[in-house]
Amino acid sequence: MNKHSIIFAINDKEKIVLENEAPIEKLSCYCETPIILTQDKHTSLLSIEDIHSNMLAFRDQLTKALHNELKLHKSVAHNIGYAFNQYLEHEYNDDAQNDPNIVYVDRDGVDSWIGDDYQLFGHDLLITWLYNNDKGAIILESTPLYPSAFLATHERNGWHSISHISSE
Repeated sequence: MNKHSIIFAINDKEKIVLENEAPIEKLSCYCETPIILTQDKHTSLLSIEDIHSNMLAFRDQLTKALHNELKLHKSVAHNIGYAFNQYLEHEYNDDAQNDPNIVYVDRDGVDSWIGDDYQLFGHDLLITWLYNNDKGAIILESTPLYPSAFLATHERNGWHSISHISSE
């Protein structure tokens, strides 16, 4: 943490930290700013996008959550991280529309996966979600992007999935 960090304390042991390279009033709105989740001594990099986009996403998601407007859809309520990886797998195989467990909503004429409503950040193999549980509590959850789903998206570029590599 540096002297220009912005800290959002979740509780005594957890916080979200924006690691700024300068005082916020001197930053360009397109400055890439790491957003880090700290839990005791463990840290996770949640995002490293421009500060403007990240803060708009954080503000909008948190506002919805504070108004209890982010209750999980039943299709992702059991495990949103697993549902996301299933969605990616089906998208890659072009059969997502045929799976009744993958729910889409119309957004300006484009079908979008319902789980996108809860995604806050994504960086490397970690996806961060913000939503309300059944009791209205605000949940911040990070889940992995499973390597098989990640690698499958790159097979078009000459990459191979783990199962393909191990069977050669």
